[in-house]
Amino acid sequence: MVVRKILEQGKEIKALTGIELMALLKWHGVAKRGGGKVSERREMWMKILEEGKVAPSFKDWSVEEEAALSELEAGPVSIKETALGCLKE
Repeated sequence: MVVRKILEQGKEIKALTGIELMALLKWHGVAKRGGGKVSERREMWMKILEEGKVAPSFKDWSVEEEAALSELEAGPVSIKETALGCLKE
């Protein structure tokens, strides 16, 4: 996961790029259209850290789940298999 890699780098807030900050903020559910200025993103990230907000938990995918996803992505999808197709039936 991208966010995990960013956090593992242990960069200071000043060293985080705008893209890294946007990923961290999205992870915490703080997404703005366009992302705002880098300085604003740094302030938002500092506020999250200072308040000790806990990020949403997630579970790593298993090998079986990854294989199932790859299989779904590789094959064609008929309209009947979509939400729209189910509504039309």
